[in-house]
Amino acid sequence: MPGVFWIEEQGHFQRRYKAKGQVAQSPAEINLARELDRALDVVLDEAVDLTSRVHDPGRATTDFTSAWAIGSVFQESQLMEHEALKDEDDGFLWEVLAEKWWIGARSDGAKEDAWESIRPSRGDEKVTRHGSPKDHWAMCKWLAEQSYADAVLTFGGQSGNVSQMLDSTTLRPLSVRKALCGWLGDFSEEDRGSLTQFKVFRELLKALRKRWPARGRGSALQPIHLGIDELRDEIAKVAWEAGILTTTQDST
Repeated sequence: MPGVFWIEEQGHFQRRYKAKGQVAQSPAEINLARELDRALDVVLDEAVDLTSRVHDPGRATTDFTSAWAIGSVFQESQLMEHEALKDEDDGFLWEVLAEKWWIGARSDGAKEDAWESIRPSRGDEKVTRHGSPKDHWAMCKWLAEQSYADAVLTFGGQSGNVSQMLDSTTLRPLSVRKALCGWLGDFSEEDRGSLTQFKVFRELLKALRKRWPARGRGSALQPIHLGIDELRDEIAKVAWEAGILTTTQDST
């Protein structure tokens, strides 16, 4: 089904209508594409508003908060049920949305500067490997599976930590994040800050991947086979054995 792909030429926004890589030409397809484009205006506007309302600059980066807000708004919007996305996978929507977002084109052709405040940093890929774990949009949806408060606690409000964990197949289940959140919640704020520093968090995930390898020896038992309390106990054990807790002043 069709979507609007925005481009900028000589200082003006231009629409291109495409469906499954082909130029969309029928009036029905064009109308559907423009309806979807208007719906995307709403999603991005609401993500800007939600980011401004929940952002806690003392505990999370702006990139982290905006990623969570985008994922949260997207889930609430039920956008994938739009008629224009019938028979399309997530990758098509991500591509349409990314192009629109990066040049700031509203459905009426006006420039929307407010969206710039929730874009990922310029160092990130504009339209990354659609459907892959590193896709920015997939990360936003995955991050928003937790409440904002729990997500901040789990990742220390650092988007880099989110990407590290999403890269690990066995650590992606929500149950692992819930257990990690509960475990980190037992520490003081200062110690949580130490444990969620990028390098320390990386070492913790490395130790957890070794405990639950995706393949080979030891891969029979996966986190999805364990309850939250069991996962929490395993995380504590792994962190202790890996020397992760030496980064904290005290542990419980």
